[in-house]
Amino acid sequence: MKIKTFKDEDTKISIWNLAGQHEFFSLHDLMFPGHGSASFFIIILSLFRKPGNKEPKSTIEIEEDLQYWLRFIVSNSKRAVQQCMLPSVAVVLTHFDKINQLSHNFQHTVDSIQRLRDKFHGFVDFYPTIFTVDARSSASVSKLTHYIRKTSKTILERVPQVYQLCNDLIQILSDWRSENYNKPAMRWKEFGELCQAKVPALRIRSRNDNKGKVETRRRAVATCLHHIGEVIYFEELEFLILDCEWFCGEALGQLVKLNARKQYSSESNGFISRKELEKILRGSLQSPIPGMGSKVFENLDASDLVRMMLKLELCYEQDPSDPNSLLLFPSILEEGRGKTPRWQLSTPNCLYAGRHLECDDSSHMFLTPGFFPRLQVHLHNRVKALNNQHGATYSLEKYLISIIINGIYIRVELGGQLGYYIDILACSTKNLTETLRVIQQLIIPAIQSLCHGITLTENIIRPECVRNLTPPRYRKTQSVSLQQLKQALLSLPADGMYDYQHTWSPVLDSGRPILQAGFDLVRDLLSDDDFREVLHRRYHDLYDLAQELQVPPENNPEGQDQALALTNQAETVDPSFGG
Repeated sequence: MKIKTFKDEDTKISIWNLAGQHEFFSLHDLMFPGHGSASFFIIILSLFRKPGNKEPKSTIEIEEDLQYWLRFIVSNSKRAVQQCMLPSVAVVLTHFDKINQLSHNFQHTVDSIQRLRDKFHGFVDFYPTIFTVDARSSASVSKLTHYIRKTSKTILERVPQVYQLCNDLIQILSDWRSENYNKPAMRWKEFGELCQAKVPALRIRSRNDNKGKVETRRRAVATCLHHIGEVIYFEELEFLILDCEWFCGEALGQLVKLNARKQYSSESNGFISRKELEKILRGSLQSPIPGMGSKVFENLDASDLVRMMLKLELCYEQDPSDPNSLLLFPSILEEGRGKTPRWQLSTPNCLYAGRHLECDDSSHMFLTPGFFPRLQVHLHNRVKALNNQHGATYSLEKYLISIIINGIYIRVELGGQLGYYIDILACSTKNLTETLRVIQQLIIPAIQSLCHGITLTENIIRPECVRNLTPPRYRKTQSVSLQQLKQALLSLPADGMYDYQHTWSPVLDSGRPILQAGFDLVRDLLSDDDFREVLHRRYHDLYDLAQELQVPPENNPEGQDQALALTNQAETVDPSFGG
């Protein structure tokens, strides 16, 4: 990942090359511009396959590439609490000089890009011109250059203005780097000392001054600098990264190299020793100028980079109490192949329950490649932080999380092309309500905390599919919306709620039966908490209706006493779970 910065009159423009290789995809979320920042996107698509750029890509390949990046941009942009404008996108086709522009294949490519432009209308601001570039021709590149300069100025006028204080700090931080051997990072303590010495608005003036308020102001300014791409700052880190290209390309780039190293490593299955990782990371702490390494990185150690990765939830410690604990990096896990999944727990009184969480708009958004590896770390940290985990166990595969907690066995699986849904499968000897509470109070909140802006709809998976661990391709039609079932119960007569059944369709594979048609009582699919919600909504609907039908007291001398009796009776109603 490379960053190139240049000045255009009074505008500073930074071009962040996110690196299109698949091994970098899991890191792209960290590099996404801050919400409301003055940024736009150029999607560069080669018309030829790598390596060599000799074999032309098919229209489908180009369409899939473009659709991936459009969905990535929309998914990350939706994380903003408030979008001040749609993300601006332009498309550039390279190696245009090698193709026959009048060929049917190229015309199909142009038509497919037009279809995607129409599909993503209202989600991105798609520039109408598709740029075709021959890097050897200055005339070919000049049109794209003009677009970049013009769009930069237009977007700067539309985004929220930056505090003057931030502009002042950009120069102050640049001077600090010049005076400190061009160090790529600054400890938060050093930033505080710099603010105290050079920035009056961020200075603690006396012992009576509110230190907490000044600290909050400093963090707000650092976050603003992060959003405009001047530094990389996450509150979890105790550092400001001043050299973004070094951090993205060298420090985080080492994680990609772990993939290549794992076949030679003494550790396997995603684990690497802290010592081995620190040894690898020291390579990113070497200055290209002989003899300068110790000066440039004297305020930064390989162990600091490891702590950053832990704070950013790129990895977790197998045993936090052991200073030499192995570290697990989910992004280098391999897919479990050839193993038929089965539940470790198998007794006649086992209960099976599943929830299917799907992107509400999976044609425009998805769970980005960086989402599931971070969930694997985030959920691990949540489980280990619980007071009542009772020896919980936690294991991972590339697209799977397996947890045993309080006697409940849980599988969290990522599914769908480009990951647009998650299945949570549970097996337990406890009752349905206890089992689902773990999913509702632990698993789903962890998922939602990492995919802000993406709405996930909750569906109930057919219990038979959970019991047999039916492969995902066969259970596509074997789930039903939780809200749909609740609405169905609300529309039924009261005495029919407990006998209402949901019918499951059969599943065939080339005429061979995989699952027979069947049914489940809806009451057996819902937890007590969900069913209580339905009962309370029914009760309140009836109570509101009774209030509306009540005769006004002035027209009915006995009305006041009747209203009082009705109110007292309402307070004693206790909805029945058994019917």
